[in-house]
Amino acid sequence: MKIAQLTLNNMKKIQIGDVFSTQINDFEKKYFQYISKDINQLNSDVIKVFDNKYLIIEKPDYENLLNCKIGFFAHTFLTIGIKNGLFKKEGNMPVIDRIDKIIFRSTSDYGTRIGEVPILKTNNWKFWNLEDNEINKFRMLKVDDFNSTYIGIVFNPSGILELLKGNKYPINYPSKL
Repeated sequence: MKIAQLTLNNMKKIQIGDVFSTQINDFEKKYFQYISKDINQLNSDVIKVFDNKYLIIEKPDYENLLNCKIGFFAHTFLTIGIKNGLFKKEGNMPVIDRIDKIIFRSTSDYGTRIGEVPILKTNNWKFWNLEDNEINKFRMLKVDDFNSTYIGIVFNPSGILELLKGNKYPINYPSKL
């Protein structure tokens, strides 16, 4: 009972600005920061993933970490990642991003049954930012604008780990306009 309570107490202490690490292979880890909640996507946690890799034994200076190239933004559930031992809370830093400038996209044109060909290109995208109260549907979008958006589905923590490793996840999700 004490172990379960300890885990629940640690999860309750998650705050905007928390910095997490996750091991991506036997030697390296990557970092990400919890930057917001998104009411449009199951009230999930939004994270900013830093592109740099670090040796397992390294602990970067957080000031420098926040200035690293951004790999991507994504939705997940941090408490599940912590509970499953995938995410380790390392510290807390101010969020420096303008969350109204981060645009997410989503489509229902994915998922296939055995024998079906996956949809690789769709015009059925929905777009929003973290300050929108609703998801807007735009069918006409310039390719450059589309390429600066992030996949807005809620990734399970294992999916976040796959993305951190550089793998496509989910593998059958369209990536083209």
